Amino acid sequence: MMRHIIRHALGFIAIGLPSLLLGQSEASANHLTLSVGAGFTTRTGAIADDIQNGGNFELNGGYFSHRYFGITGTFLFSESGISRSALDALNEPAGFARIYAVTADPTIRLPLPLRRGFVEYGLAGGGYVGRDLQFEKPILVLEGSTHMPFMLMPGYASAGSIVDNSGGFDAGGGLNMPSPWRRAKLFVEARYFKGFMSHLNTTVIPIIVGIRW
Repeated sequence: MMRHIIRHALGFIAIGLPSLLLGQSEASANHLTLSVGAGFTTRTGAIADDIQNGGNFELNGGYFSHRYFGITGTFLFSESGISRSALDALNEPAGFARIYAVTADPTIRLPLPLRRGFVEYGLAGGGYVGRDLQFEKPILVLEGSTHMPFMLMPGYASAGSIVDNSGGFDAGGGLNMPSPWRRAKLFVEARYFKGFMSHLNTTVIPIIVGIRW
């Protein structure tokens, strides 16, 4: 499923990016930014025992009104497995977790001295964080369960999925680097996302590598 989403997102970028670049003047091209990347997501905090590490995809765009300051928006999609202990506690043979985030982030860029073309940046903001847990069969938490995955209480039942949507925040930073393409930069980035779900807060740290225009 994640490959399917990434393939469609890359197709959208491939179609829309040339029009975006051709429609800009040289001045506006310095203000607009668009990036796409993918990488590794590690979980932390309260969900660390229930959700495994996984992969991610990120799409980011924004506008810089000043050389050093702008506002960027991010869409993050992350998919991972569910731990064997959580599946056993729910009497489930298999399952997976998807985490979505849409955020708006004030962003600061600072060129590195003596490193031409290298720019470090930091950001912090907030928005929406969603968590979608999918299981192979309907869920029933038994009264005798000693492990409460996702803070579900005995007697909790579901048709096979648990969806939580909430507000959240994110913070992080990265490094833009020169690339073989004149108008593009390579980047590496790490962020901290936290969503305040009703059952259990979701906290993940995606590490992303990609290309930025």
